[in-house]
Amino acid sequence: RGGERLGGGDNILAEILEETADEANTFGKVVKVVIPRAGEYATKIFVEFDGEESCEKAKLNLGGRIFDGNVVGATYFSVKEYEGKVKGLA
Repeated sequence: RGGERLGGGDNILAEILEETADEANTFGKVVKVVIPRAGEYATKIFVEFDGEESCEKAKLNLGGRIFDGNVVGATYFSVKEYEGKVKGLA
């Protein structure tokens, strides 16, 4: 169901971006939230934080949670991989 929701219209996407940013901000300063609409990363949510400590907190606290009926997987992307493949997709 979460994948369907992520593939929804602009209003649903905006709602998910806002919910994700609000939750992620509890772990540190969020720089950007990206949800690619197509391609290999469609239905994934990427959160860019201002530092590694915030990333670690988010990874430890978000991984394994249930969101919209799906288990959240949390992992790191290298800066190079994120900037090369994800950052410009929003």
